[in-house]
Amino acid sequence: MYAQKAEDFIGDWKIIKVELSPNAEQEAKQFFSKLNAIFLKSTFHFKPNNSFSFDSPDEDLSIKDAV
Repeated sequence: MYAQKAEDFIGDWKIIKVELSPNAEQEAKQFFSKLNAIFLKSTFHFKPNNSFSFDSPDEDLSIKDAV
């Protein structure tokens, strides 16, 4: 599902696919599998006040009430 209007964007969004650019450097490719696993277990929460949170199993990547 893709958000077409602001109202459609509000809510919880689960990451279902993560892609790496084919032009990515080798270092990025090596790190990608770890990052991919983390993102596939993460969720964005978009709120009506234009703030969002990002819940991740990696606490360093989690974001609370950002704008």
